[in-house]
Amino acid sequence: PNADSLEGTRTLIELDNTRWNVSSIDGNDVSEQSPPSLDLKGNGELAGNTGCNAFFGRWSVNDTAANFNAAGVGLRACEPKPMEQERAFLDALAAVTTADANPDGTLSMLDGSSVVRLSLAPLVDAEAVEAPVPLDLPSETWSRFDCGEAGPLEFRFLGPETIEVM
Repeated sequence: PNADSLEGTRTLIELDNTRWNVSSIDGNDVSEQSPPSLDLKGNGELAGNTGCNAFFGRWSVNDTAANFNAAGVGLRACEPKPMEQERAFLDALAAVTTADANPDGTLSMLDGSSVVRLSLAPLVDAEAVEAPVPLDLPSETWSRFDCGEAGPLEFRFLGPETIEVM
């Protein structure tokens, strides 16, 4: 294999300029309302969405290892479940050392212990995919985060990119 493709257990798949929807993280299905996505560009750049925030970074594949590094992630706050999914996705992506192509065209990303951390399906027709539903719609529910010594922070969503902090 070379830097723009990888040989899985059964098939060869080109990764340059491919787009993927994440279908599971650590064996758990992702939110249907806002699944993470991953775009692998031919110049070694990656981009995508965690289901909450956009991210960018670098990727590489060689004869012995795969590396996927999300260097920058947006800071938009979302409801707690999408935020948990974001953390799990970014942790799993950072742990990936191998990417195996499956006969059905899907991709399994494994960590150093050969545990599947991410399962991805190809995004064939990007134009046909609808934009994700915004997760920062008005809410009556207050979210609470423990900020350690600084104390708790409570907030609720009032609209796109607008929160009320208590």
